[in-house]
Amino acid sequence: MRNIVATVAIVTCLWGLCPMARGQVELKGSAKVFTGISGVFRPELEALGRRAQERGAETVVYAGEFARAGSDWITVHVEAAHHLHRTVGQIREAGCRAGVSLNPATPLVQVEEILPDLDLLLVMSVNPGFGGQRFIDGALPRIRRAKEMIAAAAPRVLLEVDGGVTVDNIGAIAQAGADVLVAGAAIFGSPDYARTIAAMKTRAA
Repeated sequence: MRNIVATVAIVTCLWGLCPMARGQVELKGSAKVFTGISGVFRPELEALGRRAQERGAETVVYAGEFARAGSDWITVHVEAAHHLHRTVGQIREAGCRAGVSLNPATPLVQVEEILPDLDLLLVMSVNPGFGGQRFIDGALPRIRRAKEMIAAAAPRVLLEVDGGVTVDNIGAIAQAGADVLVAGAAIFGSPDYARTIAAMKTRAA
């Protein structure tokens, strides 16, 4: 299973433009829409929905609000969750599928125990904070190791990669084992969303 996921991230577009951007990328072939959020829940998310990645410690508090806003999946950074098992459980109680994200320097072993309880493991290939960053080359072997870990412990878990994904490198990232590929600046910075998304799908297949 390989889905090209177009991000509608706070770091990628202005709040007022996000709903419009979401509609455009969905219409032009994106499989899903991903919303990255730093810090606290904002009412504007009600216009976005679908996917949410929470980078702050407020995930537990706002899991229900993300769900009511329309999120199907909620992903929390392992670095932000003091009680990760509890957080994952509360995401599920809110009716969403649960994922855990790892920053580039965080060892994969930190998710080894929680992996069987997840629906998705997100490996960041940039340091979160702003869009348009270059893909960290050392992320490719890390993606391969993450895929091996998933295959051994929880084969149903999807492996997602987010950060610096472009038309030029998406094929290599998919070959490394990614099931879900998140692209933001590469799509929104292109003159033709549909052509860029189609090219990404072709190269990732």
